[in-house]
Amino acid sequence: MTVQDPERGVFVNNCYAGNWEVIPADAAAVKADPLLAAPAVGSEEVNALKGYSLMAGSPCMDAGIVIEENGDKDILGNVLPQKGKPDIGAVQH
Repeated sequence: MTVQDPERGVFVNNCYAGNWEVIPADAAAVKADPLLAAPAVGSEEVNALKGYSLMAGSPCMDAGIVIEENGDKDILGNVLPQKGKPDIGAVQH
């Protein structure tokens, strides 16, 4: 099985940082450090997810895709943009 398997899903507008040997077929891939505020610092509290916020200059800002019926908010309750592209990731800047 390949990484890109239409039966299981496809990769679109993702950020690939770190040591990837093979990056999935993703025409709009961002291949750079996403500049996360403080990843992997968290606890079980929702506020720990703020560490996954994008810092200024992140290549992931405004680089995502609009997902229909997305609930209009990110994981922290921030409102997603009504026009234009959202950020890549779970937390909108």
